[in-house]
Amino acid sequence: MDVAIIGLPMSGKTTVFNALTRGNADTTGPSEMHVGVVKVADPRLYVLADIFHPRKIIHAEVKYWDLPGPESLANSQGLSGKYLNVLQAADAFLLVVRTFTDPSVPHPTYSDSSEVADPGRDLSAMLDELTLADLVVLDRGIERLEDGMKKAKTTERPAIASQMETVRKAKLGLEAGIPMWQQQFTGSETAFLNNYQLLTFKRVIVAFNTDEDGPEVSLESLGLTSETSTGLGHVSLSGKLEADLAMMSDDEAEEFRTEMGIGESAVSRVVNASYDTLGLVSFLTVGEDEVRAWSVDSGMPAQEAAGIIHTDFTRGFIRAEVIAYGDLIRCGSIAQGRKEGLLRSEGKTYGVKDGDVINFLINV
Repeated sequence: MDVAIIGLPMSGKTTVFNALTRGNADTTGPSEMHVGVVKVADPRLYVLADIFHPRKIIHAEVKYWDLPGPESLANSQGLSGKYLNVLQAADAFLLVVRTFTDPSVPHPTYSDSSEVADPGRDLSAMLDELTLADLVVLDRGIERLEDGMKKAKTTERPAIASQMETVRKAKLGLEAGIPMWQQQFTGSETAFLNNYQLLTFKRVIVAFNTDEDGPEVSLESLGLTSETSTGLGHVSLSGKLEADLAMMSDDEAEEFRTEMGIGESAVSRVVNASYDTLGLVSFLTVGEDEVRAWSVDSGMPAQEAAGIIHTDFTRGFIRAEVIAYGDLIRCGSIAQGRKEGLLRSEGKTYGVKDGDVINFLINV
């Protein structure tokens, strides 16, 4: 999973990036892009490793892209600038919103120190930037379609007219404040609009960057409209504190968290919020070579899930042998699970569930 970290300058994006990736990217110098990879902790893999004794354990991964914020929402290209291709390739956005109250860190847009921390305003501004970037893309798309209509043969014009209607429908929805993922489209309309790689098709997880002693922030407390807040994931964390803890050893960090009553790490909270918001689950594969977790959409058909392992598996799919993680642990082996009737044969349309241990039978 690729997650782009976005937000206004001075929101603490790079500090949050460092907290998540155990990085040491400069938070004081010129804005630039940083990239880091985080393994998704899954204790089930270690339990399975005790049974299968694999050569390696492979966790699912999240790659975080820390992007510079638009220096001025009024005067810059905003999110339509040089990093648009990274945004378009991302699976989701982690939108860092400032709630910490350090007056020594100026707000990029508002000079009044009393305006420093207004999370509702800043969140709305960044969501508006995503919408604006999509509207720019759709306007250009309409221009190209209109130009194509003029040059098209008579037999080609109905198809172009249908495409133009789809783009205008999407634009009207965006202008009404409805992100693309909430709008209703037919399968063919969605397939065509996917060519535009629109940003509001992607889900957003809001990371409220708080002071070290909190308090936690909820979306409900910001007075946002239901259109704005619906479907947003959210988590509260202190980027500065979590970045400091990320530089400690695991034992030291755990001891500090226990003493301070902080709870689970920023990595765990952000990953969990991301999986919940995107509707992701992990299925597991086991064997002598490796025990591995794979992240997919909840309910993804087994044939498509096989293609996550290797694209050829989609074409050669025969069936999936599935056993629930809990059942496998109780049985102690695949063979015992088969004997007890807990190992099932599932077809290509079976919807994958979290914790499914799957062996795909493939015709190569």
